[in-house]
Order: sequence, then structure tokens, then C-alpha cells
Amino acid sequence: MSTTSSEFLKANAQFYDALNQMFTGDSTGIHAIWSKSPDATYLGPYGEKMIGSTTILKAFDEVTKLELGGHIQCEIIHSFMEGSMGYVMCEEIGENTDSEGNTFPVSHRATNIFRLENDGWKLMHHHTDISIQLEEAREN
Repeated sequence: MSTTSSEFLKANAQFYDALNQMFTGDSTGIHAIWSKSPDATYLGPYGEKMIGSTTILKAFDEVTKLELGGHIQCEIIHSFMEGSMGYVMCEEIGENTDSEGNTFPVSHRATNIFRLENDGWKLMHHHTDISIQLEEAREN
């Protein structure tokens, strides 16, 4: 299967579109961009370590219910793609809201690893810094 770097980077943009959609209470985009593979992995802002798409997507569904609001964008620092694998190293910049409606800034370093599968580029791994702000918002 042939692909271009623009298709690969489009998948990364789709992940951030899906995250922003998740903040409004809709996780369908997250389910579409994540690989359904048992070897998918996630090291998220709450410090959790997850293996397998079933576990990962279930966790995203739980966070979706929080309707954190706000917006996150990926400021790409570096990307690399070769063959059927690629990664993006970026800074996630934006803001979310806590349960009381207060906004707080989000600024994380993140790495996204994608694999070209039969139905296009899919996220295999997402790793971000731990976020004290998000943890506090989830607890309230």
C-alpha cells in the first residue's frame, strides 16, 4: 500500500480533531483514528499505562463523559515517516475546563506513533506528559 507524508500528517491532525470532539462529549473520532490492535499503547496525562485498543478506547470513553471543553492543538516539532510507520513529536497547546467551568491551560510534550493499516494510518501509541491540571479536573 502506497502512501504519502501528507496522508500520514493528515492522520495526526485527525487525532487532534478527535480529541477536540471528545472534549464536547463525542468519542467517535477517537474510535476511528486508533488502531484496533491489541499491541496499541497509551501513556496519558493521568499517568496511566495501557496496552490494547479495547482498554484504551474504554478509557477514552470515560474521559469523554467529563466533557472537559476547550481545545488542544498539536504544534509539530518533528515528524518522521518511512514505509508503514511514522511518528510525530509535538507540543500539545490549549485549554480545558474543570467541573466548575474554570478554564486552565494545557501544555504537554507528546509523541504519536502511527502505523499504516488496511484502512489507513492509525494511531498505535500516544505518550504525553502527566498533567496535574487534568488530574485535578477529573477529580472534581
